Amino acid sequence: MAVPTSPDWSLASVNYCKKPTTTTTFNSTSHFLSFVSLPCRNLRFFIPNSTNCSSPILEDTSTKPIPPELDSKIQNFQQFSEPETEDLNGFISTLFEDPQTEELAHKYYEKAKQNPEFRPEKSTLKQLISTIAVYGLMTSAEIALDPKCYSRILCETLGKSGHAFEALEFFRDMTKKGIPQDHAMYSSLICSFASIREVKVAEDLFREAESKKMLRDPAVFLKLVLMYVKEGLLEKTLEIVSTMKRVKIRVSDCIFCAIVNGFSKRRGLRAAAKVYEEMILRGCEPGQVTYASIISVYYRLGFYLQAEKQASQGKAMRLVAKMKERGCAPNVWIYNSLLDMHGRALNLRQVEKTWKEMKRRKILPDKVSYTSVISAYSKAREFETCMRYYDEFRINGGVIDRAMAGIMVGVFSKMSQIDELVKLLQDMKTEGTCLDERLYRSALNALRDAGLQVQAKWLQQNFGAT
Repeated sequence: MAVPTSPDWSLASVNYCKKPTTTTTFNSTSHFLSFVSLPCRNLRFFIPNSTNCSSPILEDTSTKPIPPELDSKIQNFQQFSEPETEDLNGFISTLFEDPQTEELAHKYYEKAKQNPEFRPEKSTLKQLISTIAVYGLMTSAEIALDPKCYSRILCETLGKSGHAFEALEFFRDMTKKGIPQDHAMYSSLICSFASIREVKVAEDLFREAESKKMLRDPAVFLKLVLMYVKEGLLEKTLEIVSTMKRVKIRVSDCIFCAIVNGFSKRRGLRAAAKVYEEMILRGCEPGQVTYASIISVYYRLGFYLQAEKQASQGKAMRLVAKMKERGCAPNVWIYNSLLDMHGRALNLRQVEKTWKEMKRRKILPDKVSYTSVISAYSKAREFETCMRYYDEFRINGGVIDRAMAGIMVGVFSKMSQIDELVKLLQDMKTEGTCLDERLYRSALNALRDAGLQVQAKWLQQNFGAT
């Protein structure tokens, strides 16, 4: 039995044109199918609520018209009132092969089912099942099958792929079509423009989002702070803090730290200390990361300005005490700053106390921790203690770098521990650590002074000053 002679088989009945349109209705799986092929090369094909004339921002220069042979098949198919079922299967399969005609394939399939003798072949069923499986995966993942969902995905994708202005144009086009805006779209757009440092556009969108009460994502504020730091507009970072207070979003530890570090890098240590104190007065609460940064700032401020050395160290220690009072446990970065600060001041009592506290709190020391402690005891000429910490470092799997090697070459040379020096050099060779000119000369002189000419020659052959 042939397919009924009906105007339903005309191209108009399936809403076909050379530039495909899409539907915004999702009453059935078949209505959804125009959206499931998201990796499609033709961006216009999955624009919700589009018209026959696609938005220019989504025109892809690589978009090709329907191949002439396929177009010819469609025209020929329209002319026959009684196409064979075999022809229907082949025709529908051909339409499935091109994302541009996938929607058309599903509509022809719906028409073909009206023929009682029509039996879909394996290839046709495979393509249908594949599409329905994608639909099932999306619904099980709770992805909303509506224009707003796909518009947001496209807007975010354009922004993240470096097409921020195209994303903005698409966003405005969505608004004109009545697709509701949400805070996630504003967040994506603001972050996109902040990433490429388009300050004015990012600021305009930021103000627009605030006026619509759509500033909810803390990541937006961090992105803007980082943009202002890179552009040297440091005062505007404090305006961001004011906005966060106004919209009742907590200033995170990362944002606090980014501002302190930005002032430190751009304006110096004094400016960093000042902005930290100002933000505290504004009610911002530092966390581990900010504490680590400001302790380092106070320490370096005292190190470079000897007149303020004691005051700066005192501020650093008070910050640590305040951290503990607030229940914010110090991390390894903070302990490293304290070890370095006390070590450079040769305050070995505080070095030992800090080290024991780390162990008590089960904070594992890293390479920086061991380097700071060994350096402190080396300057105090307590070489036996240096060796004890060095042995612990190696037992715990520590790898020798130039900083550690520089300290230990001096320690072994001064203690006349030539065997240990040779072993250190061999370990460095094995681990691929190079010697700089100073270390190379120091080790070579130590070996020659000990009369170890063979070892000195080995050093010359295996290490080149770099």
